[in-house]
Amino acid sequence: MFRVFVIAVIGFVVAAVATYAAVLFSWLAVWHVFGVVDRDGGAGMAISFVIAPNFALIGGVAGAAAAGLYALRQRGSVPVSRDERRRDVHRFTLMAGVLAGCCAGYFVAKFAFWLAAPIQFDAMWKVYAHAWGQTVITLAGGIAGGLLTRRAMHA
Repeated sequence: MFRVFVIAVIGFVVAAVATYAAVLFSWLAVWHVFGVVDRDGGAGMAISFVIAPNFALIGGVAGAAAAGLYALRQRGSVPVSRDERRRDVHRFTLMAGVLAGCCAGYFVAKFAFWLAAPIQFDAMWKVYAHAWGQTVITLAGGIAGGLLTRRAMHA
């Protein structure tokens, strides 16, 4: 089982680096084709430090799941049974539900912060609420999405 874990970690790292490079260089290629000039460097920093790392995280999770499932498949030399296929479909559906819930939670958090944009940061708790609120709401959305998907699969 440790071998599968190590292969999944390697899959995460390789997929995250590949996704980061693909997003960053494709964005730069599009800028080059359309003649976009980033004079102050803000857009380049946003791509390098915010957009590409977020996509790299998503790509890394997908790569870890794919590499882990591949390593589990390679471990046994017996053909895959129908129950194992069904279990894999259930796992994939559950992961999709969690990711959809995370996306929904993220957009709910963004909408809530858009509504609260006029609030001034005159107290430290507001800064903490803004900094951690998006993460907590996104994770809560992922948990809710996973629970709803699990309930729908067993219904």
